[in-house]
Amino acid sequence: MRQLLRRIRGDQPGKTRRSRPARWPWAAGAFAVIVGILLVDYSAGALARSEVFRIQTITIAGHQRLDASRIEIEVVKLYGTPIFDLDLDDLREHLQKIPTVEHALVARRLPDTLDIRIDERRALARIPFRSGTLMVDSAGFLFPQGRQSPSDGDLPEIRGLRTVPGSKQLVSGDRPGLAAIEALWNVNGRPPPGTTIDLTPKDKIVVRPGENSPQMWLDRDEPARNLESLFAWKNSIHELSSDRGENRSVDLRTPHRLNLVPRDGTAAR
Repeated sequence: MRQLLRRIRGDQPGKTRRSRPARWPWAAGAFAVIVGILLVDYSAGALARSEVFRIQTITIAGHQRLDASRIEIEVVKLYGTPIFDLDLDDLREHLQKIPTVEHALVARRLPDTLDIRIDERRALARIPFRSGTLMVDSAGFLFPQGRQSPSDGDLPEIRGLRTVPGSKQLVSGDRPGLAAIEALWNVNGRPPPGTTIDLTPKDKIVVRPGENSPQMWLDRDEPARNLESLFAWKNSIHELSSDRGENRSVDLRTPHRLNLVPRDGTAAR
């Protein structure tokens, strides 16, 4: 009977039948790995969104003119947000749209803190308007009124502007005033307190570097012209300008030449 069964199954005498190997032996292992990864990912995601990693504290540093409450208005909605869901680049760009903010740095501090550092625009000059005095930076950006800095009173004052109140930037016709201040800064350091820049004349920039100094007439297109020579001879020129009050201005608009201007307005060498 056994031999008959072997013949029916095709078995050969003297050989034992081998069991067939299971198909796709790696499938079960791969499935187990995938399931494990999904479980780990789900667990990590659940942990990242747990109360432990939700924003509870926001620190703000670097602001001087800008009140911290102005920044808090922009970030108050972030409290309770999962800290890993926060788009730092998007938040940084949003903060940099605040007036007076030039750069913003944001960083996560685990488990629940968001750190913000503000780099404000540096004021270069003061501009008086009827509504109040505004500050302006080297790019011509007008600061909205806010907290004052202790050094604001020592900044040069620009007068005779075409820019109207409410503007965010100086108009192009007023940019020579900023160029004049930068030229003074580069040649002789920070302009002294009481420095005024008058843009009222159309053919020149009138600068008085301090209350007791003679006026300087600068070229609108090249305000740095002759400034180095002027400051090299400033003591002699000051003596000539104050001698009997005859000379009160120095015209620097002619290349390679310093012209003393007496009270009658006629340029003298």
